[in-house]
Amino acid sequence: GLDYGAQLAWQGGSVADVGGVVGKIDHSGYGFEGSFGYGFDSDWESHIGLQTAYYSGDDTADDASADYFAPLGQDYANRYGRFDYLSGPFFADFNGTLSGTAIWASPVMGTAFAGAWITELNAEMSPSEKWTLGADVVKASTVEDSYTFGGVETKYDNDLGWGADVWAEYAYNEHLSFLGSISDWFPGDFFGPDADNAYRGYLQGRVSW
Repeated sequence: GLDYGAQLAWQGGSVADVGGVVGKIDHSGYGFEGSFGYGFDSDWESHIGLQTAYYSGDDTADDASADYFAPLGQDYANRYGRFDYLSGPFFADFNGTLSGTAIWASPVMGTAFAGAWITELNAEMSPSEKWTLGADVVKASTVEDSYTFGGVETKYDNDLGWGADVWAEYAYNEHLSFLGSISDWFPGDFFGPDADNAYRGYLQGRVSW
């Protein structure tokens, strides 16, 4: 049958100016996530889904306002592919790109994100009681396409690229399970013409009681 969901969040408050340039910084950001899927009535419990998320960004790195949405440690990988492609370590994989500039890490605020718009198509099935198999395709872009620092505006391409992964989970028993995945990210024009693909693979064990 059909399944769907949506959530809207707003953040507000103030943060300290770690660079000592503008003093206290007013923070206001918003985010949206929505999903739509269909589960097939079969022995394999197959499911396909479409998910999208929008997180507001900030295009001025040295003013007294922060308009980006701070994810606050949410587990992206659990909903948008099997690796956290919005994390600092992910962007650090692309040497010689804009990672670490005011687009992603403002010298003043420390975290002046350009925002993100993410869409994912996913599918999964359970061919047996112990095995669950799945695949995801993700497309991402930044919300902003420029940033201003010191009164100077810099334009950039907002295409972050797209990624795909396949994964498998095995439930050994009710307390122990294993998850393995292979992922590949194809960088967009945001990272420049010489950016390489980012390959990820991992195997984890999970104990619960």
